[in-house]
Amino acid sequence: MIMGIASILLCCCCFPVGFIISFALGMGGLALAVISKKGQPFSAFAIAGLVLSILGICGSLFIFGCYMLTAQMMKDPEYSALFNEIFQQYYSK
Repeated sequence: MIMGIASILLCCCCFPVGFIISFALGMGGLALAVISKKGQPFSAFAIAGLVLSILGICGSLFIFGCYMLTAQMMKDPEYSALFNEIFQQYYSK
């Protein structure tokens, strides 16, 4: 459960490496939740860890997808001019 919580928090705050660490923590939390079953039904903490880990994995994949989409858009001259204009307006204030 703790790895799932850390996965969700890291996918939103530490950008360059956060989504990689978040994905790894989510996968680890998912594996630990499944391993904790031991032939019995999932406990409440295992279910919470499973859900939080899945949310962390999905969040990190979403952030990575947004990053890749933005990087691809920056290669297009039309969008790069738009981004440059937005950055100039942001830094002029």
